[in-house]
Amino acid sequence: MKMLRRFYAVCILHVALTLAIVHAQDDQSGFISIDCGIPEGSKYTDKKTGINYVSDAGFIEDGVSGEILPKYNFATLDLPLTTLRSFPQNTRNCYTLRPKQGKNNTYLIRTRFFYGNYDSTGQLPQFDLYLGADLWRTVYITDPSEENFYEIIHLAASDYIHICLVNTDNGNPFISAIELRHFDINMDAPPSTSLDLYDRVNFGSTERVRYGDDLYDRIWDPITIPSGRVVQTSNTVSPGPLEVPLKVMRTAITPNISTNPISLAWNATIINRFILYVHFAEVEILNSNQIREFNIYLNEDLWYGPFSPSTNTTTIKNISPHTGFSRYTFKINQTLNSTLPPLINAMELYRVKQFQLLQTEDQDAAAIWSIKLTYGLKRNWQGDPCILRAFLWDGLGCSYGAAEASRIISLNLSSSGLSGEIATAFANLTMIESMDLSYNKLTGDVPEFLAQLDHLRILNLKGNNFTRPLPAELLAKSKDGSLLLSIESISDDDKNDDKNEDKNEDKSSCPK
Repeated sequence: MKMLRRFYAVCILHVALTLAIVHAQDDQSGFISIDCGIPEGSKYTDKKTGINYVSDAGFIEDGVSGEILPKYNFATLDLPLTTLRSFPQNTRNCYTLRPKQGKNNTYLIRTRFFYGNYDSTGQLPQFDLYLGADLWRTVYITDPSEENFYEIIHLAASDYIHICLVNTDNGNPFISAIELRHFDINMDAPPSTSLDLYDRVNFGSTERVRYGDDLYDRIWDPITIPSGRVVQTSNTVSPGPLEVPLKVMRTAITPNISTNPISLAWNATIINRFILYVHFAEVEILNSNQIREFNIYLNEDLWYGPFSPSTNTTTIKNISPHTGFSRYTFKINQTLNSTLPPLINAMELYRVKQFQLLQTEDQDAAAIWSIKLTYGLKRNWQGDPCILRAFLWDGLGCSYGAAEASRIISLNLSSSGLSGEIATAFANLTMIESMDLSYNKLTGDVPEFLAQLDHLRILNLKGNNFTRPLPAELLAKSKDGSLLLSIESISDDDKNDDKNEDKNEDKSSCPK
């Protein structure tokens, strides 16, 4: 989302782009803060925000580190925006995050982009940003000196969160920072939807508010009015159920002339679905004969009112998403009973998004990631293993169901340089039907768990150096035809072990 605000005043509002210096002192246990492009193993605490950042090296395998040109390194620029990672190779490159809170939790996910002519070409790129397998946004870089950031509040259906950049032949994708925050506020969004931030603004302030004042690190950008009046208080204002920061709710704007409305407008496409959260609190001490009361209109229709704010935060939102308009107007008008002009403290506007595709079953995803790490596989395995057929991990076959997570059903790692024993992670591929581990440097015993994979029908172990005998149950499955086992000629030891197992079974079944 561009720092240039897409809310704009029809009558009396304009945007101020002053950045705040805030000092964070709170727990960051629900945070993953990644500064893309800094050296592997690097970490630091940002002096401006107090946020602890780490290198992106542990979250992605490919890409090229870069720095913006000195002329764009402004004194007010956030430190994480001075470096980046670009992707001149591969069509798709993915960051994989695994927050410790896991699936079925809600997260605020923010991606940040600052071009700064890092490649000295002046060619402003355009590329697609995916969350999992679903298109989240198209990133348009229109000015090398401006930040673009995109933020979404998303309920994770998987332990793994994949953020992918896809090359669309309009310049190399890049990214400056990724910020994930565990977000346990109930936004009362429609079921199975995510909230894609369009704008979040703080009226009456001249500074950006984020972490330190906002425990969830929401970014509240300032708006001031040239022909109005800023009102503020030093008193405590309760944050309300959405936990709007005190620093945000202590300021508001009101028109100088009480009969003037507060007016906002934004453009849209008719298919956009919007949810609007408007935050109000009275910040002036009213005399007994004073009344502040107003009505709120959306596209000239009464949306809410009459309403009088209290000294506690009240948030007004639409129950169902607004849609079907190419332009929206928002007005707050004083009622006839009011002796004071209208007031507004803060506003959030979100597009409602419905992501359609289910990710790979977590158990399968965890198993294949473990296999990749155990053997140090250097294949271009990025993002979700199965979810996009176009970017299916090389060597994998998957099953796809409309209402079920994808499952890994075949795995071909022939001639992949595997060494050591067969990793226990293979046991967790419980739906696997075909497994080819041939012509590697695998050693040790062939594990018994391979025989316990109920759906396994083809197993190729040729060209390795396993010890014998083979598990009796595996040989039995090969013998009865339920498993096609490929391995060097079965030795006498294998046969004898199989016979001994049969004898033991016979003995155990004899009456005493």
